[in-house]
Amino acid sequence: MDVRIEIEGETATCKQGGIARFSAPVADFLSALTARRDDAPFLDAIPEGTRFIRSHGDSVVLVLEKKPTLRTVRWLADDSPSPYGPKARYKKARLAFPFVVLVVVFRGGALTGQSQCFYRVSPLAAPSDELLLPNLYNVAKAYDQDCWVCLLNMEESLEPLSWSGKVDAIWNHIFGASFNKSSEEHEGMSYWSVMRSLDPRVASLRAWKKASAKDPYFVLDVPWKPVGKSIETVMEEMLETRRMKAFPPDATSLAQVLNGVRKQKAKR
Repeated sequence: MDVRIEIEGETATCKQGGIARFSAPVADFLSALTARRDDAPFLDAIPEGTRFIRSHGDSVVLVLEKKPTLRTVRWLADDSPSPYGPKARYKKARLAFPFVVLVVVFRGGALTGQSQCFYRVSPLAAPSDELLLPNLYNVAKAYDQDCWVCLLNMEESLEPLSWSGKVDAIWNHIFGASFNKSSEEHEGMSYWSVMRSLDPRVASLRAWKKASAKDPYFVLDVPWKPVGKSIETVMEEMLETRRMKAFPPDATSLAQVLNGVRKQKAKR
């Protein structure tokens, strides 16, 4: 028997032998089709330290976590002649870090500008877990993000890398690049500047180094300020910036989407 799906206005109708058997709103019909789709954002191994994953279309948000440890970093010297750039001067410092959480949105495997860095004093265990503000250079409230972390100067494109390669490159950039005042020059005060009065042990680079040498886990006792959001809320907010608009409600809107797909294929 001849079975057809016809779309007219806001309604999709199933016809058998030319007779309408049942119908539903176009948006509900498309939503039901999408729910039946198998999503496979990862075609290789899930990167180590990945705590949560959300996806929408070709956009994927990863929540990454590093355990507390001592790290040797390059930190802007107090007497640096420049706040960042080739004339800036740095000091190497062995510093203790609590749990560090990165939330990064990719589209088509590439960075999108949606990237945030947070602290925690215990590992993430549930989407409802709350996040803490960090005390880092290069992290600021900017671009409609609470703790935007700058990944703009990464030397390599992440798109062709495996997912594990993408994650490794991001972590290497976070802790391998230089901590400086670049975000303060362009986006706003970094959290290193606004969190200096939080605890005497992290009031200066010298104090942080001294406390780290004495107790590598003292950072788990620092009264870090809460962001006021759960990891689930942050993920949804970030993914929302990449989310497509609601399903087309009628045939005319659906035709516009179809025409857009046609044009995209023609360019390839």
